[in-house]
Amino acid sequence: MQSSRDMRCDVPRLSSRGTTMKKISNALDRIDVGMAFFEKNLATVMFAAMFIVFVINIVFRYFFKAILWGYELSLLLFLWITILGGCYANRTDENIKFDTLYNNGSEKRRMVLDIIGSLLVVSTFSISFIPSLKYIIFLNFEASDALPLRKSHVFSIYMYFLVGMIFQYSRKLIASCRKLIAMNRREIPQ
Repeated sequence: MQSSRDMRCDVPRLSSRGTTMKKISNALDRIDVGMAFFEKNLATVMFAAMFIVFVINIVFRYFFKAILWGYELSLLLFLWITILGGCYANRTDENIKFDTLYNNGSEKRRMVLDIIGSLLVVSTFSISFIPSLKYIIFLNFEASDALPLRKSHVFSIYMYFLVGMIFQYSRKLIASCRKLIAMNRREIPQ
């Protein structure tokens, strides 16, 4: 099991002259650890609940009358587990990557590719944030078929995903820019 310190994004610390920035960085680290705790533990509880509902579904299907709410709840839990698991895997850098070109390049090239990739993710998700929010609010008028839930509640996890990805990749962008600037300063003779 990883400690909370291992789950943080490796953002280089600022010099002693920026105590406000250090406080902000520490606050962001605490938020990051809290989000990782939430993602990991909520997904675990939901997976156990999904298994229990799955077993109840089987028992009711073969011995009693089939229940619709069990199937729908399983789908809802699967959706939330998938998104929370994706956020957690991305946060702990345990996701699958196709990074042959990335790994074969120099450190400077990797920093530039990190900056470009982070900019693409942050800008794409930021652009889609407002339309996604409007659509989820629109779904408030539709109810679930078998559960007493509005569809906006069901799909609200996507907003958590967007905010989480924007947060994580913004931190990665800042860290990569800092590393690239530090590398460039070392190359310039003083």
